[in-house]
Amino acid sequence: MKQPFLLRRAAVAAGLLMLLAAPLTAAAAARNSTDAGLPTAPTAYQPGDQVWTETSDVPAAGAAVPFVAPDPTVAQLIFTPVRAYQPGDKVWTSSAQVPPPAQPDANGCERVPSSGYIGRDVYAQSSLEYSNYWYWSGGSSNESFSWYIKHNDGSIEAHGASSGGGGSQSVGANNYYWQVQNTGSDAQAWNVCYEVQ
Repeated sequence: MKQPFLLRRAAVAAGLLMLLAAPLTAAAAARNSTDAGLPTAPTAYQPGDQVWTETSDVPAAGAAVPFVAPDPTVAQLIFTPVRAYQPGDKVWTSSAQVPPPAQPDANGCERVPSSGYIGRDVYAQSSLEYSNYWYWSGGSSNESFSWYIKHNDGSIEAHGASSGGGGSQSVGANNYYWQVQNTGSDAQAWNVCYEVQ
């Protein structure tokens, strides 16, 4: 009488093991893909997603994003309000006293654009970062795009084109931003990473 009970327990254990192993197998397959080491692309555009159709409308990297009615299926960002001034707080009285900005982070990743997707022929860019190595995902719709690594003044350090896949580029250590132009027919977004090697 104990054998059917043990067989059921073994079947349940095997089923759980298969469920737990599936994500690990998918992760291993992703690592062994031709884009191994590159960030994964953002989720592909779905009808109803925000699409920027003019480069001038795309929010700057790190800028506040225009309000869009919350989608209950998407995790929402939570912002902590800035505390109001209180007596004793340091108050700058001229811009000359403001300390210079901190050196940009030398390692990190971000989504480009920071929200939504860009339509055909629209540009979007990352924030300015100190780095000597950039690498990026393929477009979220796996369609063509042109990429640029630019100096703060907009001059181009490196550029290229892709039929949809990710890539990487080494440059001399400096402050740069990564810019992309969607040349595909569908709206797209990218994940881009930077570091000092």
